[in-house]
Formats: sequence, C-alpha cells, structure tokens
Amino acid sequence: MHRRVTIVTGRSGYNEPAARRLAEILVPWGVASSIVQADDVNKPRQIPQAAAATWVGLGFGRVDPKKPRIEHVGFAVDALRHLVQSGARPRAAASVVAALTGTRANDLYRALTGREPRK
Repeated sequence: MHRRVTIVTGRSGYNEPAARRLAEILVPWGVASSIVQADDVNKPRQIPQAAAATWVGLGFGRVDPKKPRIEHVGFAVDALRHLVQSGARPRAAASVVAALTGTRANDLYRALTGREPRK
C-alpha cells in the first residue's frame, strides 16, 4: 500500500474541500497526503537534453526537450498508474484522472495499457 499520495484537484470550488476531506479520511490508515492543483501538474515531465535523441514515447516524431509533448514523455504525475496499482479499474481510473486534469480518458487509457479502449 502507498503511504504517501498526491491528491490532484480541478478548478471547481468543491474540489479543494473534497480533497481535504479525502486527506483526513486517509490519516487513520497512516497515509500522508499532499494536495496540488491540476494546472500545476498537468504538464509533461522534463527529460534531459542528452536523452532526447534516443527517447521513445507513445507519440510519433522526435522529442523536443525544450517543449516536450505529453504523448512523448508522459505526465509529470503518474496518478493513473498509482490508482491502478492501488486496485482501481483502468478504465474507471482513466475517466477520473481525465475529469480532474482536462485530458482525454481514451488517451490516458491508451498510454497506460498500450491498447485502444473498447467501444
């Protein structure tokens, strides 16, 4: 079980209080939480200049290390992977992360599983 989690909130007014309640609920289980805004973490992770030449991502084309795209390098926060490792179903977890971050659930699901979502 993860003992440290990051709770990512959206822009809506109810997100922050809900995140605080969730953090309080996790305390008795010994889980420490940090709360961050989706706008702060919904960005691609940075890769070293030296790695850009050989970097293989999910998107087509070469990686621009000065302005990487999410489909090339992934997200700065691996929230979806952590949710699934904690027992969440991949499709449901992708929908939740998409709603919080403003990304497309199908893109997240494809990045996580390597396959197309069912129609």
